[in-house]
Amino acid sequence: GPSYALPLSPDGAWLPVLYQDGNLEFWNLNQDRVRLSVPTIIRAEIMDFHPDGRRVAVGHRSAKLPLYSLADGEELKSFPIPFPAHCVRFDPSGRRLAITAYNQREALVLDADSI
Repeated sequence: GPSYALPLSPDGAWLPVLYQDGNLEFWNLNQDRVRLSVPTIIRAEIMDFHPDGRRVAVGHRSAKLPLYSLADGEELKSFPIPFPAHCVRFDPSGRRLAITAYNQREALVLDADSI
C-alpha cells in the first residue's frame, strides 16, 4: 500500500518510512537496507529520533514506549506510559521526551535517561 517518508535522522543516515498497514521501517541510506521494522499507528508524529541520531523512540497502540538502537535494531528499553502515544518528541538536548495521549488531553514528559 501507500507509504509516507518521514523526516530524516539528525545525521541524515536514516529514513523512516511509514506504510499504510502501520508498519514503520527505518532505512539506512548508507547501506541501502532496512535495519529496523516495527508496528505502530499511522501517524507521522508517532516517532522521533534522539538528537544523537543513534536511537529512536516509537509509540505503539499499547501503553508502552520503546527506545530502539538504530545500529542493530535492538530494543534498548521500554518505558510503561499511562496511555497509548499520539505524538513523541525529544527536546533538542535529548534529555527529555514528551508524549501526548491519543484521543485524550494528556501529556507526559519523561527523563530520557530513564527509558
